Amino acid sequence: MAVVTKYDFIGEFGITQGKPIVSVSGGVGTDDLIGFIDREEKKILIDLMGYDMAIDFISNYGSNPDYAILFSTLTYNGRISLGIKEMLKGFIYYEYHKSGIKNVYQGQVVPKNETSRNANDTLKNSVLYNDAVDAYNVISNYIATNTATYDLYKYFNPTRRKIVL
Repeated sequence: MAVVTKYDFIGEFGITQGKPIVSVSGGVGTDDLIGFIDREEKKILIDLMGYDMAIDFISNYGSNPDYAILFSTLTYNGRISLGIKEMLKGFIYYEYHKSGIKNVYQGQVVPKNETSRNANDTLKNSVLYNDAVDAYNVISNYIATNTATYDLYKYFNPTRRKIVL
């Protein structure tokens, strides 16, 4: 069961849910948005928690009270996490836009022969990504300091992480 769905991408994380337009360079449209979200979510959770805990989290987060805290606001060293769902939305939103799809009023379009991007989009994507990285760090620290609760984490080697912190 996915933590994030396509319906979570509204407001600040808005992704047009209209007609699908797929980039020739391998980008995705809304018809593949669900698959894109599922793939990215799983990759991020495995990077954060390790394979065993990520699979357990995906399967049991709704019924395991130990996972409920990860959805709440946490802090560490002045950094704030608004919860694992917000973190996932930030990373997935960033990866989605990095794939080459651009949101406009008429729906999604794929830019062609452009040498630059709209500065507002770049700034917004950077801010949302940095907020997701901060949340990732906070959640990672919380899990690492509570290994008695998250015993599947002890089998994970965090030096193999791909997300740059």
